[in-house]
Amino acid sequence: MKKKGIIVAAFFGFILLTSTVMISLPGLMTPIDTETTITGTPADNFPDAQRAQFCGS
Repeated sequence: MKKKGIIVAAFFGFILLTSTVMISLPGLMTPIDTETTITGTPADNFPDAQRAQFCGS
């Protein structure tokens, strides 16, 4: 029973360690481009003719 507890503690310790490393090193994950969708279309869904009217600042 004690061996099982050590295995469970090691498993959760490994999860804690790997999640801490992934959060502290943001360069490991690929950046997500929020300007375009997966299909390559702009995320605002406005056609090119109306983009200047609605998306201008």
